[in-house]
Amino acid sequence: MVASSDRHRPCPMCAGGAWDVAPEEPSTRCPECGQLVPDVTTLIGRITVPPDVIELLPASVLRADNVLPCEADQASGALTVATDFSDRATIEKLRFISNRAVHVVFAERRAIASALDRHLGTE
Repeated sequence: MVASSDRHRPCPMCAGGAWDVAPEEPSTRCPECGQLVPDVTTLIGRITVPPDVIELLPASVLRADNVLPCEADQASGALTVATDFSDRATIEKLRFISNRAVHVVFAERRAIASALDRHLGTE
C-alpha cells in the first residue's frame, strides 16, 4: 500500500484513486500502489473502441506494448488504457506519446491482443 505521506500523489502506474471499484466488480490490485483497479478482461472482448481513440497512439506501439486505448475523456483529456501492468515504463511512454494523463485498467494479455486484432486487423 501507499505510505500515508504519499497519498496525495497519484500512483505513476494506475493513477491511483482514479477508480471507485465496487466490491462485486471484477478487479485486481495495482502492483505499484495496491489500489483496486477495474479488470476489464471480459469487457474488452465485447466493446468497440471508437477509431479516434484507437488513433491516439500509433498501432505499432499498441501492438509492441500490448495496450488497448479504451476511452478518452473529453473534459479532462485523460486516456484510459487496458494493460496487463507488465511495465511501468510503458505507461510513462504512453503519457509522453499521447501528451495526456493516462489511467490504467487491467486486462489479460491475450484479451488485449484479441481486441487489438479486432480493431486493427490481424498482422
